[in-house]
Amino acid sequence: MRRPTGHRVVLAVGSLVCALALAAVATEAGAGAWIEERTGAAPTLSGARQADMRTATDVTLPVGHTVVPGAVTGGAVPDAAKLAATIGAVPLDGLQGGRFGIVVDPASGRVLYDQGAGQTVLPASSLKLLTVTAALDLLGPDHVFTTRAVVTDPGTVVLVGGGDPYLSSGSVATAHPERASLEVLADRTAAALKSGGSTSVSLRWDASLFGPPQWHPDWPTLYADQVTPVTALVVNEGRLSGVSPGPRTQNPSAEAAKAFAQALTARGITVKDQSALTGSVPSGAGELGRVESMPLSSIVESLLNTSDNDAAEMVARQVGIAAGTGATFQGATTAVEQVLRRRGLWDSGAVLRDGSGLSRNNRVTPRMLAGAVALATGDADTRFRPLLEGLPVAGATGTLTARFGRSGSEAGRGLVRAKTGTLSGTSALAGYAVTTSGGSSCTRSW
Repeated sequence: MRRPTGHRVVLAVGSLVCALALAAVATEAGAGAWIEERTGAAPTLSGARQADMRTATDVTLPVGHTVVPGAVTGGAVPDAAKLAATIGAVPLDGLQGGRFGIVVDPASGRVLYDQGAGQTVLPASSLKLLTVTAALDLLGPDHVFTTRAVVTDPGTVVLVGGGDPYLSSGSVATAHPERASLEVLADRTAAALKSGGSTSVSLRWDASLFGPPQWHPDWPTLYADQVTPVTALVVNEGRLSGVSPGPRTQNPSAEAAKAFAQALTARGITVKDQSALTGSVPSGAGELGRVESMPLSSIVESLLNTSDNDAAEMVARQVGIAAGTGATFQGATTAVEQVLRRRGLWDSGAVLRDGSGLSRNNRVTPRMLAGAVALATGDADTRFRPLLEGLPVAGATGTLTARFGRSGSEAGRGLVRAKTGTLSGTSALAGYAVTTSGGSSCTRSW
């Protein structure tokens, strides 16, 4: 991607019970929990538990609460006092916890705004920035995840999951680059079987690359329409209706094997039975076919743009594998912490519980989030650039599509790129905006 030019104002915001948002982004106004801003209409919530934990969609600002930021001027970087006043004008809408955040200019290292930047807060989905930072660091943007079909003994085929979060049952016309497909794997597997004179097999599946548990103890059961049980073998992200929020399979590996069996059958291979593999795949198992995922750079971009919980958890486990700490929730978060410490992005008191930000026991600081974005803007290591590319664009893409739509927020549309994150009682935004460089004033970034 092309590196942002000019001064980049990096905003990282987190709060226990408030939203500090760019331009006219709506805060929660006590409307219930929000996990991912993927849909355009709020689901109907009921019950005290749902009001406390459940997901919801963006809400409009109350009458009289429109925020109209003016031009932030003061030279090559925004004027700090005016910046603070603009941020302070964002309404809390009844949320009581206060504002915490930091704005820095990575080009100079100058801190333009600091309100509790070292305070540990509930990050919600903005935590995904830290997960992908660790993944890009350890694996690199060109890394791919491989799904294989192997033969363990005559007449037995094993579908081996490689932890590809975007493995599809068939081709996805809108996907670019192309996603790995079980139909393509079935083409290759069926051809290999027929060349060896076999047209009837038993099918086993192996998802042992990731360890248990598949469901985090911090996640309530009502998150079942927001995230699929975490396994190394899943097809179509486990989404039964193809959308999120929406119904998800509770047996993702079995569903993937079923889709593969159907594809083999369509290619003239009789699948006599299907079951999970007992034990592990022998080291000498013959490979019948393989398909490779999109590169990690593309996975990161999709993950951040749509705030994909499933992909975030799978990528986090890949970080655990790469670090040698284990492909479990604990192993993944330990590995992410190790990378953040090495990169100087860890603050005392921070707690990581999962890779997606769904856990309400996660705690990070705004300074950590801003540091991850600032790292990606630098010249020292271009491996982190996919983080910038994946950030939603205000008023245009991903979880910011429906934001910056109110009168007075025009200045931020198309300029602000940021990761959202909201749960009941917290809202976060972490990203960057590009200002003019070298002039007497900056463009209205917010």
